[in-house]
Amino acid sequence: MLGRLACVILIGMAVPIQAVAADFTLGNWNIQTLVYPGDPKTVFPDDHIRSSQDYADLVHWRDAVSADVLFLQEATSPAALDAVFPVAQGWEHCISGQFAEAEGQSIAPVCTKKGMTAIKPTTATRVQYPAVALRPNSQLKLISAADYKPLDVTFDDNGTIRRIRWGLDVTIQSPAGPTLRVLDVHLKSGCFDDFISFRLWNTDPATGQPASRACDTLASRCIPLGNGSRRARLPASRG
Repeated sequence: MLGRLACVILIGMAVPIQAVAADFTLGNWNIQTLVYPGDPKTVFPDDHIRSSQDYADLVHWRDAVSADVLFLQEATSPAALDAVFPVAQGWEHCISGQFAEAEGQSIAPVCTKKGMTAIKPTTATRVQYPAVALRPNSQLKLISAADYKPLDVTFDDNGTIRRIRWGLDVTIQSPAGPTLRVLDVHLKSGCFDDFISFRLWNTDPATGQPASRACDTLASRCIPLGNGSRRARLPASRG
C-alpha cells in the first residue's frame, strides 16, 4: 500500500516477501510511547500508564500479526522493547543509536539478543525512537542495523529547538541468501490540517533555520528521506 505523508513511501502492517519455497512477513507498528513496565517516567505528561493487561494485549496483537520482522516506532529503550519482544523467549531487537547517544554510550543502534540484558534508560526524560524486532525461530536473519542521521531535522517548538528522530537502516536476509534493506522512519507529527510548502521539498534542511510549523518540519525531511529511499523501501509512521 502506498501512502502520501509529504512524499511517497511504502507503508503497511503485513508485507509478504517471497523467497525460495517460503513466504515471510514484514510488519510495521507504531507502538505508542512504549516504556518498560514500572517505568516512573512517560514520554508525555498525559500518557496512559499501561497496566499488565495492556502489555498482555500488546503481546496478543504481536502474535496475531505473526510477522517475522516488526519495524517499530515510539519505543523508548531496549527494556521497553523487551516487555513485548523478550529476548529470553528468543526475540532479537535493536533500537536507534539516538538512545545510545542520550545514554552517553558509543553512538550506534543498541541490539539485544538472547542471553543479554535489555538495558533501562537512565535519562531524566523518555524519548521515542525507531526500532526493529525479529521473531524467535524465524528463518530470516537480522544482518545489520545502522542509523540514518540526515533525518535528524531540528524544529522550533515555541522557542525551544528540538531534534527529530533518525531513521533506522535495517538489512535482513532470507535463507536463500538475498537481502532486503528497509529504512524505518517515524515522521513529524502535527501536520493535520495545514498546507505543506512545496518549496521546502527542494530545500536542504542543513542549509536553513529550524521551522516552527509542523508542516514545514515535515516537508523539510523530504530531501534526506528521498536520499534514504534510494537505499531502501520505507515502512513508516507519523506520530
